[in-house]
Amino acid sequence: MVDWKKVKHFDKNENWGDVSRVDPFLIYSLDVLREMAGRPIIIHCAYKKSGHSNNSQHYHGKAADIHIKGLNVVDQYLIAEKCGMFNGIGVYPFWSSPGLHVDIRQTPARCGRNAAGVYMPLDSKFIYSAL
Repeated sequence: MVDWKKVKHFDKNENWGDVSRVDPFLIYSLDVLREMAGRPIIIHCAYKKSGHSNNSQHYHGKAADIHIKGLNVVDQYLIAEKCGMFNGIGVYPFWSSPGLHVDIRQTPARCGRNAAGVYMPLDSKFIYSAL
C-alpha cells in the first residue's frame, strides 16, 4: 500500500487507473523522476486491464505511460535513464504529447514505438526513423 505522505509530487487522483493495483514502488519511482526532472509529469495511464501489448507491465500495475512537460522526448528518455529506477523504458515520439513508457519489470528492456505503432529495438535505426 502506498504511503501518500511519502509522495511529494503525485496524489491518488492522478490517472493511475485502479490505484490500489499500482505497485507502490512505481509511484515512488515516478516521484523520484519528477524530483530529478524539476518539471511536472503527466501520467497518461498506469494500471490497465486491457489495451496494451501481450504481457504488458500495465496489467501488473508496474508501468506508466507519461510525458514530462516542457522536455523533448530524447531529454525525457535521458533523465529516465539517469534516474535509474526503471528497468523498462519505451520511447514514444509519435504520441500527440511525445513521452515514455516506464516500468519496474525484473529484466531490463528498451524499445521505441514508431509512427505506425510498431515496437522496435531502441537503436540508431529507430532514432533516425523518428527524426
